[in-house]
Amino acid sequence: MADQGLAILISSHVLTEMEGIVDDAVFMKNGKAMDLSWIHEDADSSNLSVLKYHLSALEADALRRFFADSQWAGQAINDTGREYEVELDSLEAAAKLLQEVTASGVLVSIFTRQKQTLEDIYLQIEEGWQ
Repeated sequence: MADQGLAILISSHVLTEMEGIVDDAVFMKNGKAMDLSWIHEDADSSNLSVLKYHLSALEADALRRFFADSQWAGQAINDTGREYEVELDSLEAAAKLLQEVTASGVLVSIFTRQKQTLEDIYLQIEEGWQ
């Protein structure tokens, strides 16, 4: 429909469901559209306040030791043993983490930036409006 210049307006508080069906989103607060101009999801952007990365290693124990013994322990928000989810505040921090992990001898098998969900974006906007 978008290629025909048409749009459908849906109002919902269930962001996880909206994520799968919308091409664009507008968040409203007190009858006003929230400013989303600071959000850019392209790969080179560091404008989001939190960047989430997924990190896996071939040797789970080596990765676990790295996080236990390094300054990065506080950034690990989800640890399944072999895989970690980390929250970082910049692309530079992500590059530094990857450099330090590999320099410590950990064989990294996956290091990817996770796409921000609509809920992640909304929570960041709310934080900025308070």
